[in-house]
Amino acid sequence: MKNKIVYIIVFSTAFLGVTGLLIFLNTQFNNIFKFDFSKPKTVNERSIKLAEKDYTQVEDFIKNEFKQEVIDSLKKIYVTTKTDTVYKVVLKDPTLQESLADAKVNFSKMADDLKNQEKKIETLETNLNAKQDSVYKDWIKSTVKLFEAMDSRKAAKIITEYSDNVARDIIYSMKKKKAAEILTQLDPQTVIQLTGKQ
Repeated sequence: MKNKIVYIIVFSTAFLGVTGLLIFLNTQFNNIFKFDFSKPKTVNERSIKLAEKDYTQVEDFIKNEFKQEVIDSLKKIYVTTKTDTVYKVVLKDPTLQESLADAKVNFSKMADDLKNQEKKIETLETNLNAKQDSVYKDWIKSTVKLFEAMDSRKAAKIITEYSDNVARDIIYSMKKKKAAEILTQLDPQTVIQLTGKQ
């Protein structure tokens, strides 16, 4: 029994060793089974030479035929055409076609009405702004007359309570002499705010 085990181990070891050696030698040489023990050429050492004519033929084939065949095969695989039979039936139905035509006409009328309403709103907004401007200008004129009649100190205290824009409009609408008297009653920072760039 021991002899059989020893024979099996020796035979397996020899078999594995020879197999490994054959694989190693086959990767190192061209073909050991044909007794060709020359070194194999690498890809860089191989020289594939095509004539200029052959190269242009291959290039033309790739550009024209092969590329189009690949694109066509990809389209067949990934692009599926779906047909909607319900839609086709709807298109054939004359009552639905008439309804669709009526809806288009109504839609265009509504769009025109909407444009007209928008123009009217713009006109109203312009008129309202103009009216507000005229009311504001009238208010400024009457307020300026009041401030010009007041004492400069009291006028200065009241003007500082307005927003900068309103106070600026009041001061620039006054006579220069009265405006200067009021500005002398204000602190320098406030004067800079009111008379500086807007």
